[in-house]
Amino acid sequence: MRPKTNPAGGDGPRSTQPRFKTRITDEFRAGRAPGVGHMGLPVVKGSERARPKVAASSRSQHRSHGQSGLVCMLLAMLHAAAPALAPAPVAATTDGLLADPRLADAIAIEDFARYSLGTFPKTWRIRGSTDSAEVVYRVARDNGTGAFLAARAEGRSVMIGLDRQFEPVRYPYLRWRWRVHAFPSGGDERDQATNDSAAGVYVIFPGRLPFLPRALKYVWSTSAPVGLRQPSPMYNDTKIIVVASGPTNEPEQWRTETVNVRQDYEALFGREAPTARGIGLLTDADATHSVAAADYTDFQLLKSAQASPDDASGGGDGSPASPPAD
Repeated sequence: MRPKTNPAGGDGPRSTQPRFKTRITDEFRAGRAPGVGHMGLPVVKGSERARPKVAASSRSQHRSHGQSGLVCMLLAMLHAAAPALAPAPVAATTDGLLADPRLADAIAIEDFARYSLGTFPKTWRIRGSTDSAEVVYRVARDNGTGAFLAARAEGRSVMIGLDRQFEPVRYPYLRWRWRVHAFPSGGDERDQATNDSAAGVYVIFPGRLPFLPRALKYVWSTSAPVGLRQPSPMYNDTKIIVVASGPTNEPEQWRTETVNVRQDYEALFGREAPTARGIGLLTDADATHSVAAADYTDFQLLKSAQASPDDASGGGDGSPASPPAD
């Protein structure tokens, strides 16, 4: 019987590895897997690169791959880098959080105070055009608030992420402050064609595969009702939770949001929340071809929803605060 030959050439034996698995693996490495672009990085919506024109009927599918790619990219980066919250000159627990009892109730993970005004916060990661991210997201300051991140997207979509590993079992609550200045016209997260958010905060988790993450997306929506909880129309393993909707009577006033990350993950994914890899932010207006603008600041992890903002220790980067005077 004639011996089988290696299809790649040569006289070696034919591989017995399943062809389907080999093809998927090779395509992913080569950057051709679904939702993956040049050099293996996921394709994202809102990319500044020129793309071939596509039929109208396929645009929503193309956008869906892009949104999936945004979250996948962030998880891949956060999974690789994900430092624990703050190296500290005190003993750390196994999850990297500070063990000092003075710092046990709350940890500040980002307040934007350490960045120069008018700049992009350099410790945050970007997918896509750096120039676009630097246009959309800039550090600002006012007398009443202090530092914050100002986001203004004019027909753009750029998602950014911060490496901050934490255990929702130990610190189940995430708190931040935000306000919205402009809502994307007709934005509605329930539909692919209008899936723009005035403000969105992601908590990113590992998924079934390294490049298929899970995420909770807390949104301030233009029109979706408060309390809505559903899979994203772009990517099933991102769960949308609407915590605010529409304009307020005082748009310049900050709104404080406190969410139970552990409870939300367990309710929406049906299992114990694993170690979170970080957080992401997205203010976008590319689907509606309009403008979205919002501000973010004071991200904290809490053991209790009743913890005061003044209880948060650290300098906004997860580092410990200076010890109190004796």
